Amino acid sequence: MRQFGTLVLACCVLLLTMTACQSTAGRPLNKDAGFREDEAISVRHKYAAYISLDAYMEQPLQKVLDYYFDKFGSENELVMKENDHIYTGTMLEIKEGYKVKDWGRLAMEEPPIAGVDDAVISLYPKLRQLMETMEEADSYYKLKSYVDDDLAKGRTLHEQIYIFSQEVNDSRNKFVATLERELAEYRQLELEYMQMNDFMIQQTALEFVVAAEDIGTYLKQHGASADNLAELDLQEYKVLYDRMVASLENYLSYCDDRERIKQEGLESYDHNVNYLKHTIMHVKASATDLLMRLQDAKQDVHQGTNKEQAGVAYTFDKYDKEGTPKYYLSALSKLKLEYSNFMLSY
Repeated sequence: MRQFGTLVLACCVLLLTMTACQSTAGRPLNKDAGFREDEAISVRHKYAAYISLDAYMEQPLQKVLDYYFDKFGSENELVMKENDHIYTGTMLEIKEGYKVKDWGRLAMEEPPIAGVDDAVISLYPKLRQLMETMEEADSYYKLKSYVDDDLAKGRTLHEQIYIFSQEVNDSRNKFVATLERELAEYRQLELEYMQMNDFMIQQTALEFVVAAEDIGTYLKQHGASADNLAELDLQEYKVLYDRMVASLENYLSYCDDRERIKQEGLESYDHNVNYLKHTIMHVKASATDLLMRLQDAKQDVHQGTNKEQAGVAYTFDKYDKEGTPKYYLSALSKLKLEYSNFMLSY
């Protein structure tokens, strides 16, 4: 298929990256377990790929699935919304789908990552099957073939998409749980190594990512949305937010230091634009928007009325996408993707 047919370049880039000679910033990880330095580099690159996989399923893929099920129904039988006209356009293309193919093969390569590789091996065929079916549906609706067959194939595709998405979701949950557990241990080793070697750009960047993910975990655990934001504990969120702000200040104090960039072997990543810095700043701004919106929501509860009746000035209204948990989680996924690119640079 078109997207999967363009995979050769992506695969070559990843394999070259994994086998390329590294700068002196490459670190032997977990020597007690017998890893050589080249194996430690491969472990880091595996984790980077798996972080990308997690972020990819959380945003580009899920965004298309949410759109699809909102349009055609979230059960196994296709149901059109009243007054919804599919001829106005149904866009089901999943961006950058070519990135998926190599993850399954990467999971079978040495050195192994306990549990995570097996989870990816289980997930991969289901994920590819779903994406291929989504691509087929995308072509079907773009060609308006539903006019020719009175939506017969559309109903078949819908049933397949529903089944495959359920299977992917089950495998994805197992993958994410395993990845989070192993990644936490790995990052602790990395932070110790970074601190020991005075790699402060890498250390403070990772500390910010962890702080940002803690906010994301908090939002997910509480099922936070724009509609129930007032139910969150403002003080609990503020503790996580303040930790993020502190880690941001630390990162910004080091990230533009040219001597440190050279010392940590980051010249190739930072050659043109420090995309990680811009992504980090965007996530922090999103967290600040969320804090202000949460304060607005709490004010609503306190006033026992709406802003028009109380005459209160608010930062956001209900139509703003900024300041919502969904918007923050989207920014966080972009940070995960960019941080995985950063991991490949040293």
